[in-house]
Amino acid sequence: MWDHEDEVDDNCEEGEEVEGEAEEADYGEEDEASQCKGGGDDKEREEIYRDAVFEIIKPKISSVCGDDEGTLRFMVIDVFLRPCAEDRNKCEAVLVGRGEDGGSVCIFAEGWQPYLYIQAPRGWKDGYNEVLRELIEEKLQSRLQLRFGKAQQKPNRGYKKTYGQREVSSIFAITTVKRKSIFGYSPGGPSEFLKIEVANPFLVRSLLDVFDGYEIFSDMDRKIKEGFMPGVCLLVDHYSDMPKLVDGKTKTFNSNLDSVIQFMADVGLFGCQWCEIVNEKKPEGCGEKKSLCHHEKKIHIKDLIIMSIDEYNDLGPLRVLSFDIEAAGRKGVFPDASIDPVIQIALHFHVIGSDASSSLQPILLSLKSCDSIEGASVICFENELEMLNCFTDLVTTFDADVITGYNICNFDFPYLLKRVETLSQGNDFQQQQFKAMSRLEGCLMFIRETVFQSAQTGKRKRVRVGIAGRVCLDMFTCIQNNQSFKLEKYSLNAVSEYFLGDKKVDLPFTQITPMWERDSASRKELGIYCLKDAQLPIDLMITLDSLTQVHSLSGEILNFGFKFNLQCLIFTENLM
Repeated sequence: MWDHEDEVDDNCEEGEEVEGEAEEADYGEEDEASQCKGGGDDKEREEIYRDAVFEIIKPKISSVCGDDEGTLRFMVIDVFLRPCAEDRNKCEAVLVGRGEDGGSVCIFAEGWQPYLYIQAPRGWKDGYNEVLRELIEEKLQSRLQLRFGKAQQKPNRGYKKTYGQREVSSIFAITTVKRKSIFGYSPGGPSEFLKIEVANPFLVRSLLDVFDGYEIFSDMDRKIKEGFMPGVCLLVDHYSDMPKLVDGKTKTFNSNLDSVIQFMADVGLFGCQWCEIVNEKKPEGCGEKKSLCHHEKKIHIKDLIIMSIDEYNDLGPLRVLSFDIEAAGRKGVFPDASIDPVIQIALHFHVIGSDASSSLQPILLSLKSCDSIEGASVICFENELEMLNCFTDLVTTFDADVITGYNICNFDFPYLLKRVETLSQGNDFQQQQFKAMSRLEGCLMFIRETVFQSAQTGKRKRVRVGIAGRVCLDMFTCIQNNQSFKLEKYSLNAVSEYFLGDKKVDLPFTQITPMWERDSASRKELGIYCLKDAQLPIDLMITLDSLTQVHSLSGEILNFGFKFNLQCLIFTENLM
């Protein structure tokens, strides 16, 4: 476990010397046979033991793909939008949650499209909408060609792209609606606006560029400016009785909001809200499942019944997984994922509001043999890549809703991913096998660096870990960003002692590699240290009630946090 602040050197940074001189890595194979519990030299016995461990952590669900009849009630924990597989002109909302029966739920809902508004010119007629659609398609095609075709050499994803035997258009529909802007005084009440619906969420930003104007760059890094493309202004030519676009700028509404926020505000959905699907007699997803969830259905958004928050405001039986890794660093330097192996991974399990958590033993994955640990299941490996893939299998088998730990977004996840890339030596299949932690088929885990800046915290670099259908809750970031906590140090040891009155196992990090290289008994002591580091984040999460706080205040559980909720409130007041 490598904290943001270590007890030995609070300011230790990656690549910075700690003590002594850097030595060449020498991680030789061990001659002794595996001494893992249930392992030994009997390969068949090892596989039986491993299967038994996996079976224990599986959710106990009575049915798969939902009930044949009746009601499916679930709590929404993640929402995202993507193109519909059957019709690329449409967008589908994917709602992932946890059902009352303890099973995971994945709902594919159609009937909503990303959009923005512009004010209709005076004298606008409904018959102009189709003509305007063609005009905007042409402008949007040019924007997409410059954005994807020239710099990144990607195929045009916009105007009338052929998909199979169908044509895919960027503009889904244009309709005339009555709305009222909150800006300024409108004595006449609601006026006419044009609601422009697009096929994909990313097209909203491109459409905004068409109306506002955009800079043209000649390189992919957007550093060499080539020119500026002016925006367009919508007019009605009364001589030809047709709409036309001229150079200018058009004011847009609801164009700078996240499409997921728009969707949730339109349908009246909050994060962690309970929903129902009634009278689904035949499970839609049982033939060709698109997810790893127990219940999978395809519906129209009108068939989604949103439950009252006043009546249903409890957290569902969410499944929480906490993990920690240990890496064998060389003497004097911070571990380097391109050189130093992951030697142990500890996992703790917790089910909210259930007695099942007490029966779920923690699991230790160990590279090389390790003696048995009381109260934990130990699985040993001689191959590091096999151990890393087993970690992915445990995440999907346990069916985690929330993955937590301490500093996992800045260290553990990036380190694991880098190790897989190093060990696979460019083998895409092996990399995809590790990244397949999400609940959707073909949707891989990703890691993205972002920069957050505020008056309270200043400028900070963050690492976002995206796993579709699962929430990554880094307790280090969660505690550090809470302005009510004013701690001198934010190391796991200091935070645990302050909030829990508990501490990590006393083990200097300089002893991690020597203990791992020594023997199976020493690796047992190292495993106890690693397991404790995985247990403390769950204890912190329960003590600080982190999930419940964000559940009651946020529009989206954990993924967007308080900032997401604030944007939801702003959006609902944008256009009446």
